[in-house]
Amino acid sequence: MGRSRFLTIILFWTLATAVSFYWNYTDRQNSHQQLAENVAAALIEQIVLTRAWNAQHGGVYVPITEKTPPNPFLTGSSRDVLGVKGERLTKINPAYMTRQIAEIAQQRSGIKFHITSLDPLRPANRALAWEDDWLQAFESRQSLPGEFIADSEHSFFRYMQPLYVEESCLGCHAKQGYQIDDVRGGISVTFPFPRAVGLAGLTWGCFAVWLLGFLGLFLLNQLLAAEKRQLAKAAEKFSMLAEASWESIFIHRDGILLEANRQFYELFGLVKEQVIGQDVIALTVTAESQVLMRKMIRSASLTPYEATGIRTDGTQFPMVIRARQMSIDGKSIRVVAIRDLTERKEIEATLIETTKMATLGNMAAGIAHEINNPLGIIAQNSQVIKNRLFEKLPKNLAAADAAEFNMSQLEEYLHRRSIDRLIDGTLDSTRRVAKIVSNLSSFNKTDYSAKKAQNIHRIIDQAVAETFRNGGTNHLTESVRLVRDDQAELVAVPGDKNLLKQAFCAILTNAVQSFHGTEDDSAPCVTISTYLEDEMACITFADNGPGIEPHLLKQIFAPFFTTKQVGSAVGLGLSITYYAVVNKHGGSISADSELGKGSRIMVKLPLSNRPPAEDNVIQVPA
Repeated sequence: MGRSRFLTIILFWTLATAVSFYWNYTDRQNSHQQLAENVAAALIEQIVLTRAWNAQHGGVYVPITEKTPPNPFLTGSSRDVLGVKGERLTKINPAYMTRQIAEIAQQRSGIKFHITSLDPLRPANRALAWEDDWLQAFESRQSLPGEFIADSEHSFFRYMQPLYVEESCLGCHAKQGYQIDDVRGGISVTFPFPRAVGLAGLTWGCFAVWLLGFLGLFLLNQLLAAEKRQLAKAAEKFSMLAEASWESIFIHRDGILLEANRQFYELFGLVKEQVIGQDVIALTVTAESQVLMRKMIRSASLTPYEATGIRTDGTQFPMVIRARQMSIDGKSIRVVAIRDLTERKEIEATLIETTKMATLGNMAAGIAHEINNPLGIIAQNSQVIKNRLFEKLPKNLAAADAAEFNMSQLEEYLHRRSIDRLIDGTLDSTRRVAKIVSNLSSFNKTDYSAKKAQNIHRIIDQAVAETFRNGGTNHLTESVRLVRDDQAELVAVPGDKNLLKQAFCAILTNAVQSFHGTEDDSAPCVTISTYLEDEMACITFADNGPGIEPHLLKQIFAPFFTTKQVGSAVGLGLSITYYAVVNKHGGSISADSELGKGSRIMVKLPLSNRPPAEDNVIQVPA
């Protein structure tokens, strides 16, 4: 354990010993007090029993002497009598006898007895100040604890008990108004008794216990420190190898982190001083993966497995974990190697997407080729039928005359039967199919200018001009404001300008069409930005439309995926864009969105080593 932790434990041990000392001292004091009160009660009990004996016999007669004169407070002819030998005798009642016993006790043992009351017959029996408090308590049927007093040389204990009126007491005290069981007064006793409890033994005993505890904790701390040094040596050896590894490596025992390499702390964003000795599993993996990881530890499994890591900023990432069991100084530890799978997963996803798009490209090109010829015949024949039925061409009129029928009546009949609308619908459908075929052909399109350096700004200008004059966007372009933010100057990228223009047109069309049906009061706006980053040309297309649902965002580049109404789109625009940017130009494309605030598509293309051709830039009307 560390120095501060050791000192903290010693402090707590000292406090515990002090509390134990105080408790024992208080207990001894209470026991000493109780013992003193028991001795006092026993002494008083002896006096009470002697008084009871005297009262039982109605008093006793003793010879009159200088020390035993007649009691002036006793009246009646029976106070003084003559003995059988003619000697003079006087009656000793309980009070008189108690005073004489008290005088003998004080002379022999230093014990002071005192009979007193709040209304004494004998003035000498008047209560002392401290006795007065006790007598007041007795009147309320209460008692007070005895107390220690001391003079300059000795310590004493004083105590008091009540005296109750008995039948034998009424002979002297009935005239004072007392009745049986009334508190007549009390007997106090003051006797020598040590005040302080011997603390030497208790003090040395508690100190011995504290010292033993201190030595035990000190030895334990030394053992732990020695173990820590041994682990540090092992960790130093491990660190030399671990720091040279590309993987994140750490050592733990039952989940408690002992050591790790620099890559580990960088991967998870941890600080070494804050996590050593902590539960590494709780710090580095998600709750779901913690269950798996602890299970693998319990089973001592060495099989590699995948888990989800979590950084200090809350971001999660896939990782693969490999572990080995080792023993240091006879204690088992686990060495774990972690590899971040984020890049591999992204490559796998890109490879799958690329393979899928390539397969789709070949298939699309074949389908487009097979559809194109019959589609052309349908479109051409539909247009010919429309021309021959509705157009008043010389040949049409000549054929009508030869057949002897009125061309206008035929046109009226066809109109009433909606034949003209059916033909227009067929022609419109063939145009839509032709556009789909054209899009499908783009998947496998090859352009001889692919190796040429293209002016990315000019391609954007052409895409803007084509999109914003194209009625195919449901005339929404008239209400959409376009903002350009070109931070990069003349930017050249190697590629196919027509394919890139088609890709940018698809992005712009989707951005414009996102405003269809929205009730937002803000003015529709599309912002195009260009800038350079990491030797790549970056183009962002941002709109302030309704945004895209999070669960749909990852699907927007998939072929035939669309959020528009059935029949209004086939979902090929952004998939062609993905194919053009990633497969044909070695770039990347991504999207983010926030509901209610809009969407953004980011395109990155590698730069060309050659300047683009100096073409005239198409100006977009404001």
